[in-house]
Amino acid sequence: MLIGNGMTDKNYNFEYFMNRAYALNRDKVKCRCCGRWLYTGTLYTHRINQQLPINKINKVSNLASMDKGCFELVKNATANISNLETETRKKIESFRKHRNTEGLKEFAEKKNQETIEKVNKTIDKLKRSRTKKINFKIVAEEAGVSKATLYNNDILKECIMSLRAIEKGVFNGDIVTTPKDKIQAKDDKIKQLYEVIKKLKDDKQNLIVQLVEMEEIKDENKR
Repeated sequence: MLIGNGMTDKNYNFEYFMNRAYALNRDKVKCRCCGRWLYTGTLYTHRINQQLPINKINKVSNLASMDKGCFELVKNATANISNLETETRKKIESFRKHRNTEGLKEFAEKKNQETIEKVNKTIDKLKRSRTKKINFKIVAEEAGVSKATLYNNDILKECIMSLRAIEKGVFNGDIVTTPKDKIQAKDDKIKQLYEVIKKLKDDKQNLIVQLVEMEEIKDENKR
């Protein structure tokens, strides 16, 4: 039945179908945009933040009940909604804005991750070559990025500064000799930085969920 309706995505799990019923009850069986009753016809449920992980994307706080018309208008950001009532238009624009913002955030995060991976490969290459110092100027030139990019990215900045500190005093001519304990210290530092990245991402997702819940409370207070 789900395959027949095109719901083959892993996000259409048991939690989704259970919680959209709770969301409908919370929304008083009305469309969150136009306020129409949803007693008849197919129920459409919009995921407010579509970038959340599987364990959060189908929470009640992230679901909004809508009729087919409003659901399609939220999905199609270029559709004309100027003829709609002011309150309905504002709500559709709000859902659209959140959807577009998350898309931009996802793109920015992807580009940032790509930059980190490219610079890390460059640093590994420089370490293997053992013929050049590792500093912001050389890394930027070799990776094809600006020095500002390296300075503005806390992870890359910390990594390069740590490597510079390790190399300081042991650079001899064209050969770099790095003691094993310093290499281990560098590897431990990089591992810690990746753990910090993971924690920051988790904190970000939690903040998004809290913001969504706050928006829902504000909507409830307006009714």
